[in-house]
Amino acid sequence: MIIEFLVLIASCTVTYELLKACGLGKACAVVGIAGIMAHELGHIVGCLLFRVKIHSVSFLRVEWIGKQFAGFSGSVDPDRPKSAFPAIAITVAPLAGGLLFLLLIAWGITAVQASGADPALAFLLWVLLFSVALAAWPSLPDWKIMLSAAAEYPGQFMMALLGIAIGLGLCWWLLPLVAEGWSIVADIGLVFGPGWVLATVYQKARGQ
Repeated sequence: MIIEFLVLIASCTVTYELLKACGLGKACAVVGIAGIMAHELGHIVGCLLFRVKIHSVSFLRVEWIGKQFAGFSGSVDPDRPKSAFPAIAITVAPLAGGLLFLLLIAWGITAVQASGADPALAFLLWVLLFSVALAAWPSLPDWKIMLSAAAEYPGQFMMALLGIAIGLGLCWWLLPLVAEGWSIVADIGLVFGPGWVLATVYQKARGQ
């Protein structure tokens, strides 16, 4: 299921760019509002989990180029993480959270269609699905947080990546044993758990 959702996220991004090229960028920007809020919520949860102080949060603001509407955006301004793994987690938190949101929305769509409820409700859920998928990828400022930590804590960063690689292997091996509905939750834990453990052990061993 996680592969399907990643393909969905990529497809929504490509669709958005095609719609922008067709002059529908403003409409897509409005549709993407919920996704922007979900993206920033992911950063907030990541910061709270690793006790990284947040200085400011903007769930939604209007972007302008001169007097022309350029779209919507949001931001979270955290302290610089004091180790590598929290920086990785905060960077990818919108993607992990987005996958969980997509799972919940997909369940909602299935339940609505099975119950024979008003088709308009299912349509709204599909719009919400598109919105969340559109904003799930980490943004360029998000990647800068991680790359800054990689430069400051290279050893921790490499151990975290090694752990994540091990986690990916565990997912590949254990995925058939996990019920489909819980596969995304299990995947997130399996992928990032070993990375957190190895980075933390390295950090303590080096007294960082």
